[in-house]
Amino acid sequence: MSGPPDNIAAWLLAEGAPDAIALELGTERVTYAALRDRVRAVAGFVHTRHATATQRPIVPILGETSIELVVAYLGVLHAGAVPAPIASPSAEVLRGILEETGARLTLVAGPPPRGIELGDAIVACHHAAGAPLPPVGVPPDELASLMYTSGSTGRPRGVMVSTRNLWSNTRAILEAVPLTTADRVLVTLPLYYCYGASVIHTHLRAGATVVLTTATFPAELLAALSDTAATGLPAVPSIIQMLLARGALAGTVLPSLRYVMVSGGKLAGTTVRELRAALPAAHVYIRYGVTELTAAASFLPPARLDDKLGSIGRGVPGTPLRVERTDGTEVVPGSGQVGEILGRGDHVTLGYFADPDETARVFRGGAFHTGDVATVDAEGYITIVGREKEFVKTGGHRVAPQEVEEVLMQLAGVHAAAVCGVSHPMRGEALVAAIVPRDGAALTEAELRRHCAALLPAHKVPAQFRIVAALPKRPNGKLDRRALATAMSDRAT
Repeated sequence: MSGPPDNIAAWLLAEGAPDAIALELGTERVTYAALRDRVRAVAGFVHTRHATATQRPIVPILGETSIELVVAYLGVLHAGAVPAPIASPSAEVLRGILEETGARLTLVAGPPPRGIELGDAIVACHHAAGAPLPPVGVPPDELASLMYTSGSTGRPRGVMVSTRNLWSNTRAILEAVPLTTADRVLVTLPLYYCYGASVIHTHLRAGATVVLTTATFPAELLAALSDTAATGLPAVPSIIQMLLARGALAGTVLPSLRYVMVSGGKLAGTTVRELRAALPAAHVYIRYGVTELTAAASFLPPARLDDKLGSIGRGVPGTPLRVERTDGTEVVPGSGQVGEILGRGDHVTLGYFADPDETARVFRGGAFHTGDVATVDAEGYITIVGREKEFVKTGGHRVAPQEVEEVLMQLAGVHAAAVCGVSHPMRGEALVAAIVPRDGAALTEAELRRHCAALLPAHKVPAQFRIVAALPKRPNGKLDRRALATAMSDRAT
């Protein structure tokens, strides 16, 4: 195929053999033939509910991980409508999204959200069935889906993704991580997270099996990996850290697992080494993803982990990444200069829904400005040193929290670490490190301070070290730095 398909859902489901298992959850299994039938039925329902619409409708989709949720998402795409997967929202957030999008239909897997009455505008996914509908064509550069993301702000923002974006990014991921019909991926990631959606897209396109799980605890996840004979595990760093705790992963035999893919934040070098030691037969892919660049923007392949540890690799096909200084010039590879990562190409999405000002601010000059600050080595491999908004300005110095976190993770007793800035009368901001110890480790502030002082200049050594039971996480599993800063500031007062 020379260009994007007319309908992305039909394209995603085109390769699976009719009798092959497409979706699996517990004892429930859906073949590709059955999945195609169910998707067409949902599409027929959506089409009927919007028969008089003068423009393509937006259909919010919410609920916990389930086969019904995936079928609903694909069915909306098949109908030529716009799915908008949403994290379990408060009534206030959902009302805002419904008002913003003008949605007249919301599909829900599980109980409807509390505190909001929408009558027949909310329909359970398993009730969304109509006469089978052929795939409805959608122009390649028009809105195909809305991916709501809070990012570093508190307000959910809809990223507008086109058919071309989804098609090109799916193909690029499959080029970086070759899949076969024999693959069985264990999906721990939610559908509303672009990473989770892209895992479903790629494995369905490959004719593989998507194994959904609601497991959250380490023992449950390890059992699911073993019991389902999973060949792939895509995860965020917090999941990897959780599985490595107490040596549980190293003590589990997983003969089927052939790859682990990590995205959604930086995985410390020491943790990467520990992961490889625990799973010596599995390939480890480090992936850098941005919702505004559809999903995956770069990969560090397993073959370069040893000599490029800490790097996010290079841009995937269709998304050339460029690191620019503040004057707009490209950083010189191998110079140690820092700049902002910009993404161009087919994966740059259409902007933010109903937010032209923010769209104009970060989507400009034909590129998306990520806000991630990085260096580039002589071979073009990119290493992120921090996010521009997260740099802490302390005593006249700019400090990237990730650099300090990487050093803290090198200490044997540290399970997880996060650094933020809190207000300080003399320094402007002071660095505070929140530390989650490994089980049985008795870390002291003096030990942590000595460790940092031996490896960092004085202005990068945190002013305070605080032992915590856990780090705050966003619904997609990423570190919630805003919540961390609030918690650390509250404790400082």
